[in-house]
Amino acid sequence: MQLYLSKDRAISADMVRRIEDLGVQHLVLTVDTPVMPKRERGLRNRVSLPIQANAVPRLALQCITRPAWLYEYFVHGGMPLMKNWAPYAPEGASAAQVAAFYRSQSPCLQEWKDVEWLRERWPGKLVLKGIVHPAEAQRAQRIGVDGVILSNHGGKVLDAMPSPISVLPDVRRAVGPDFVVMVDSGIRRGSDVVVARALGADFVFVGRPALYAAVAGGASGARRMISILKQEIDITLALLGCSSLEDVTQDVLLPQSAKTPGRAAA
Repeated sequence: MQLYLSKDRAISADMVRRIEDLGVQHLVLTVDTPVMPKRERGLRNRVSLPIQANAVPRLALQCITRPAWLYEYFVHGGMPLMKNWAPYAPEGASAAQVAAFYRSQSPCLQEWKDVEWLRERWPGKLVLKGIVHPAEAQRAQRIGVDGVILSNHGGKVLDAMPSPISVLPDVRRAVGPDFVVMVDSGIRRGSDVVVARALGADFVFVGRPALYAAVAGGASGARRMISILKQEIDITLALLGCSSLEDVTQDVLLPQSAKTPGRAAA
């Protein structure tokens, strides 16, 4: 379960209780969105809730020219209800009202004391998503967090953030070989997965490719995306002379000295 803390800590505490009652064993706390970012693509496309009046004609035209999508939207009840947030919204709230209530609670500012608060209440594995600095990973490790997901939120929150793959080696050195380090953002091909593994990642998440595949083809599209990535991983491993991801180490990468003109590879 991935959790965004709410401004009302009583809501977060109750969510944690519900998650535990359901038998969930791993909780992922996202910590890299303390405020709503400036998403320029959304601003250009006038995407917002509630919908702006000047965006209605364009949206109406898009809906009319996509009858299959429009049919599916209404057949499945229109705007989906955020059921995990519905118990905390006013009684009888519509899907739009529940979404508005969620936006009133999230994002919220978080500090390390909030991570400690959650660590005390959550008995299972706790993972922090959005860590990009080696010192932050070390601090999470000291608090008792079980792992981190290096992420810049796909570059859509703060575009000046470093790519997770660029900080992965430093984070791995900082926390040692036994602490779980995962990575997302920027993974587009199977070879990207292999490179992340070589740089020290225990696990790799895939965001946009999965999203686009699901939007384009539903469940079959998502399965096709997984099949393509698996095939690309297998091809990359074979070309590197590795029989599995477990065989991948940093040795498969070009040494830094070999990237500098005039110097021999180590």
